[in-house]
Amino acid sequence: MLFVAEGLAFRAGLRRLAGCDAEARADIEEALAIGRQSGMTFIGPIILGTMARIAVDPALRRQAIADAEVLLAAGSVCQNHLLFRQDAIDACLAAGEWSEATRLADDLVAYANAGPMPWSDFVAARGSALADVGAGARSG
Repeated sequence: MLFVAEGLAFRAGLRRLAGCDAEARADIEEALAIGRQSGMTFIGPIILGTMARIAVDPALRRQAIADAEVLLAAGSVCQNHLLFRQDAIDACLAAGEWSEATRLADDLVAYANAGPMPWSDFVAARGSALADVGAGARSG
């Protein structure tokens, strides 16, 4: 069932990009229900990152981020750290939560510090730069 949850989470992300918000929310809620029933260790942070990205309610977005960070702190496979943080950064940028987006970008850099990857370097630098611009910072 965990691969079903994974597929639903990825489909929810695609539906969000296509502007099919109601379908995206239905997919991510189903993915979360399956994950909670089967175990959140394998894919939970990715599901919660997608939920944060889709969430309209700020409290739901913040709770999804907090819940995912608890799972990551308990130990999780690499893709959870990377994909969760990408969605969480973008969710915070979209909500105008500049300092939270910067914190998440810094967390991504810290996670990848043992062996930085170009992908994580890009995602973190992009998130920090967009948060700075959103917060009003301008440079030459």
